[in-house]
Amino acid sequence: MFTAVWELYTNKQAYEGAHYGAVVESVVVAGERPSIPDNMPHGYASLMRSCWAESPAARPTFNGVVQRIECLLD
Repeated sequence: MFTAVWELYTNKQAYEGAHYGAVVESVVVAGERPSIPDNMPHGYASLMRSCWAESPAARPTFNGVVQRIECLLD
């Protein structure tokens, strides 16, 4: 989910040019994620890291994501 936010923020396509199988291996097997830009606001970077947690149980729910974004927008 937050890969789309990363793409919007950076105006780049994550894993551009990579074959689907390579992306799956990179993300699922190796746990790799796009690097978070240094200039990304801390709150969004923190939310992105939590959404990319290796364990699905450690990731926030969709409602939790919405609540955190609402707080960031206030």
